[in-house]
Formats: sequence, structure tokens, C-alpha cells
Amino acid sequence: MSTIHNLLRKSLSGIILVLLPVSGMAASGESVVCFSPESLTEKAVKEYAACSDAYMHGVPDTLTICTNAAQVSDDPRILYLLSRIYIEGKHMAPNIGRHISMLKKASAAHLADADADLADIILNAYLQQENKNESTGRQAIAYLDRAAACGSEKALFRRAEISMHDDFKKLGIHDHDSGNAELKKLLLNGNPHAMVYGAMWLLHAEKPADSGMNVTPENKPGHKLSFFDFLTGEYSKNPDYPISLLEKAADRGMKEAYKALAEEYASSADGETRLRGLAYARAAAECRGLTTDALVKSYLNMPDIEESAAEAAVKSGKEIADTRGCH
Repeated sequence: MSTIHNLLRKSLSGIILVLLPVSGMAASGESVVCFSPESLTEKAVKEYAACSDAYMHGVPDTLTICTNAAQVSDDPRILYLLSRIYIEGKHMAPNIGRHISMLKKASAAHLADADADLADIILNAYLQQENKNESTGRQAIAYLDRAAACGSEKALFRRAEISMHDDFKKLGIHDHDSGNAELKKLLLNGNPHAMVYGAMWLLHAEKPADSGMNVTPENKPGHKLSFFDFLTGEYSKNPDYPISLLEKAADRGMKEAYKALAEEYASSADGETRLRGLAYARAAAECRGLTTDALVKSYLNMPDIEESAAEAAVKSGKEIADTRGCH
């Protein structure tokens, strides 16, 4: 379980009161409004670029830069970056209340990434309820559907993935067969969330920890396991298939892929592969706002890694996080 999700889970009792209801949600049958940067002024675009550059490169006063940018720009992407700053602990101590507040503001401006993150938070809250409240779950689905309609890769994946689990049956979205088919389609279309999910299932038969949902795929008579059958078939033909999925996801900046690859490469007999693993370990640490962590230290303590090569790998890892991001 990620630090972020642990923090959120400890504050679930107040989250729903903060999130409900969804502002600006289109009624059933209405078209969904999606944020487009094409409508922004040149000044707004420049302010977002300044905030994004500071965020990506770990500038010490990133919070101030982005806060000032948000005050003079109507670009909701700045609000979304602020939400990440407030929860990641990379530039300051995590602040869950401010994190959710910024997400809500970005969501009100129809930013799909914000809707997808809010959906994730509410879905986790829903799972924590002893007596599942359908209004809570449906609120999450509303956010998820709006984000998916605007093309959010995370929302498209999550919508397909949760439809396979009994936990969400009350919400009227339970369809194991169609969920499998959609996951396979997303995987083949290069959805990075589906790639990480598939790779982790092959490697460990479990979901990525950062998903925050500790549920596993059902396997019942009559279910068409097209997604998992496909994964198994590809793996039987190529044992490196899950690693290739993680590498592709890492190319898209998926922090779960960084960590998974670092863990997988640590035991490699090939020195270059271990150095690549160190780079990913550093990228994963960078995404968590850490100068180093146990995984990075384990690599640095390997006797057969030269100091100069290790320094280069660490530098490369920081660059990976800076340029690809931490999605």
C-alpha cells in the first residue's frame, strides 16, 4: 500500500463529506464537457509551464510558484499539480485536506485527471464502509464515467477493472465478461495502467499496491477470462513479457513500473541490468519525494557496482522521474 493511500485511508471518515456531491456533473444522456488547453490564453499556458517545470525538477519553492500561477491563471492543470504537491510530500508535508480541495477545484473545471483521482478516493472510502452506502459508490462511478468520457486512461482502466469484482455489484456495473474484454482491449491499445496491472498479475498474481484496492480477479465457472488468458498465453510464449509491459509503462512515467522494475532487476546476473534497476529505484524514490530509500541503498551496497557507474545510474533515475513524470 502506498504512503498516499495509507494517509487517505486514515482520513476516510471525513472524505465523503468533503467530496459529495459532484459539482457540474452532466445528467444522464447529456454530453460531457471536457477541459481543453486550446481555450486558454497565452499567459495561462506560460503560468502552467512554469508550475510544471518547477514541479518536475524539484524546485524548492515549487508550492509558491504554482500557488502564484493558480492565482493569475484559469488553467485547472495548475490546480491538479498543486493537489499532487499537497499529497506527495515531495515539496512539503502531505496535506490531505488541501489535496482534495485542489482536486475538487480542478474537477469543477472539467479536468479528467482530477475526476479520476477523486473517483479513486471515493472508491477506497466505499470499500472501507462496513455497510456499503450505494450513494457513495455511485458518486465515485459518476466521477469515473465523466473522466472516462474525457479520455482519462486511468478512468478507462479503473472502470473496466472494478466491473469484475463483487464489491461493486450493488452499483450496477458488475459484468465480469465485458470487464475482461475491455481490459484486454486497453492493454492492446497501450493503456499504461492496464500494462502495469497485467505485469503485476503475471509476476505476483496481485494488483499493484498503489491502486489502493486489495481485490483480486474472480475466477468462476462460466466467466470468460479473456484478459487473463491472453496474459498467460503471452507469458508462455515469452517469459520476459511482463518485464516488457513494465518497461513500456515506465516509458509513460508510471511510478509503479519504476519500483517493480527496480525490484525485478535487483537479482539480475547482468551488471548493466542491475544499473538500470538502480536508475528505476532512484526514479521511484524521487516520485516519493525521497533523496534515497531502502531499495536504492540495497543497490548501492552491492559490491560489484562501481561507484562512478552507480552515480551515473542515480543521476539517470532522477532524470527519468523529472522528464517522464510520476503518474
